[in-house]
Amino acid sequence: MEPHAYQFELARQLSDLGVWLVPFGRLEEARMASEEAVRLYRALTQADPAAFEPYLAKALHTLGVWLTGLGHWRQAHTSLDEAVRLRRELARDHPREFQAALAESQEILAHVQGVLSPDTP
Repeated sequence: MEPHAYQFELARQLSDLGVWLVPFGRLEEARMASEEAVRLYRALTQADPAAFEPYLAKALHTLGVWLTGLGHWRQAHTSLDEAVRLRRELARDHPREFQAALAESQEILAHVQGVLSPDTP
């Protein structure tokens, strides 16, 4: 197995771990697992953007959701903003595969923006 395969599997497992921890109220640990997954997916994306950008976008989205749950609104905004940017590019090239994911990220980002700027309509 080549090194990218190991990194990919570890990133995937860390992402899954975050999802498994949340129902037990372990949001901080989910955040830490997701941050590590994002770090790994970011490195993989640098090596092969076409193969790994969708995973990075999903991991950024998930991290943004966990950060929102923890009340880390600015960090959530940063993560979700990047997820929206990546998913917008992916949806432009593959609308059927990524349009729904883009809409989901945009909806959560809009919520975070509303919290950060409550006076903005």
